[in-house]
Amino acid sequence: MFGILKSFIMKRRLLTIATTKYRTIRKNILYLATLALLGLAVACSKEGEDNIQPTDDEQIQDYTSFVIELEKYRTPLPNVVSGYFDQKGYCLKMYEHGTLLAGYATGERIIAANVDSIYIFSDYLMGIEDTLLAIRYKSPFVVKKYRKNIFNVSENPLAIYVNKQDSLQYPH
Repeated sequence: MFGILKSFIMKRRLLTIATTKYRTIRKNILYLATLALLGLAVACSKEGEDNIQPTDDEQIQDYTSFVIELEKYRTPLPNVVSGYFDQKGYCLKMYEHGTLLAGYATGERIIAANVDSIYIFSDYLMGIEDTLLAIRYKSPFVVKKYRKNIFNVSENPLAIYVNKQDSLQYPH
């Protein structure tokens, strides 16, 4: 009788061990399948700025463009020029915008695909002697690809003086 009971208990233990191993293997297979699907989803998704969703006031378009605006009650900016720095450190001219009046914006301008940030330059009338100096707004305006970028000069108040003759400081 003990032999039959002992045999029954052994079979029961083996069945429990087999069931436990089966459950563990099944969990591992589900875990690996989940990881594979997650990896596939990440690999197939779009990367970078093309995957950025526009806000309510931004619309995706086939090209990248920008306008420069100056809020009301600001002094007009004479001889506004936009430019960017290339990989060698030279400042390259994009557009000459003329005088920017308070409360107005420049016309929409197309941006080349390789431009990630734009610097705004202007003339500045200094002092009693009416000395005209060139300035560059210190921080660049970051370009959002495939959008109409609106750069408000009033939001970037810090400027530095630049030499118009130096192609490392002013766009040519």
